[in-house]
Amino acid sequence: MGALPLIGLTLDSEEPGGYSSQPWYALRQNYFACVRRAGGLAVALPHESGDVAAYLERLDGLVVTGGAFDVDPALFGAAERHQTVVLKQRRTEFELAVCRIVGVDELQVNSAHHQAVDRVAPGLIVDAVAPDGVIEGIEDPGQRFCLGVQWHPEYTVCEGDARIFDAFVAAAAG
Repeated sequence: MGALPLIGLTLDSEEPGGYSSQPWYALRQNYFACVRRAGGLAVALPHESGDVAAYLERLDGLVVTGGAFDVDPALFGAAERHQTVVLKQRRTEFELAVCRIVGVDELQVNSAHHQAVDRVAPGLIVDAVAPDGVIEGIEDPGQRFCLGVQWHPEYTVCEGDARIFDAFVAAAAG
């Protein structure tokens, strides 16, 4: 039996307060459970942009998770930012660095808590939602596994959600 494919999960982050008096990372356990159930070994990725290349050399797959933040509209040419926009600069910098290395050209801001990828690279899942509530999914069928979805398949609401993780981990196993 071979080694389990190593699947990286991006983390959300919070400032001090509530849970801890220090800044902290967070991610729902169901992300980890879905990867493990599908036969992968999940690892959390702290927001260290300088380590992105080293992470990606070791990972067999990557899940870019949703979170409680917005990508800065300035990255997409906006001159102003609405007062309700919540930024997490270190997370955004880290995920942009990941996307650049794996060959993603551009992130599109689609709503608070999610981002979509215009074109994705092998071994990448990205949570995505359209601002008008229309279901959005993106896929690159020319790659081994490239998928972005609007919903959160880690909640495993239906059998199709589990099949997404099964296919993803199988592709990551090569």
